[in-house]
Amino acid sequence: MNRVLEHLGCKYPIVQAPMGWIARSQLASAVSNAGGFGIIETSSGEVENCKAEIEKMADLTDKPFGINLPLLFLKDDSMVNFIVEHGVKFVTTSAGDPSKYIGVLKDAGITVYHAVPNVAGAMKAVAAGVDGLVVEGTEGGGFKGMEEIGLLVLIQAIRKQSDIPIIAAGGIVDGIGMAAVFAAGAEGIQMGTRFVSSKESPVHDNFKNKIIDSDEAWYMDFK
Repeated sequence: MNRVLEHLGCKYPIVQAPMGWIARSQLASAVSNAGGFGIIETSSGEVENCKAEIEKMADLTDKPFGINLPLLFLKDDSMVNFIVEHGVKFVTTSAGDPSKYIGVLKDAGITVYHAVPNVAGAMKAVAAGVDGLVVEGTEGGGFKGMEEIGLLVLIQAIRKQSDIPIIAAGGIVDGIGMAAVFAAGAEGIQMGTRFVSSKESPVHDNFKNKIIDSDEAWYMDFK
């Protein structure tokens, strides 16, 4: 039994990361249509544009998809109310305390996973009542804690404290990485950079090619 797949409702336990300005309907629908799980971002702060992207998904896919809510960057409750009204079934929360909206989301029948960079954050999210965790190691991008904790170490540390479903994020690009985090205790993976370089990604081809043509230390070239 794979609990992450049960929560996502898709074919493969592969989640596309909610990258700001990138995780819009074009990319998210392609991931969902391929059997993965697309997510629409709201971290860009472009509230109305993000709402429009969520509405576009109905015309682009009949497969499950989700929304990310970066809690510290929400100016008001409008996005939360919008996804509740539009029947969204899966949400990832990040960059903040999930207890702020967990009641509203759960009352609407929405499955909630919270992104965490350490064990303390994971236990706080579990206590708040989330359904699962997106565990982000230091290998990943986005908003994380100051500690540099490797993904495999972090998954195992959290697993010793809780049996909650885990989606692993950070440095995973293929089946080998997926198998490794599954062995450590995860039941799903989240990928960002790998999807940035895909055909459906809205970023410029020069950036995609830079990723594809670079070595294991490619990120140094962007600093």
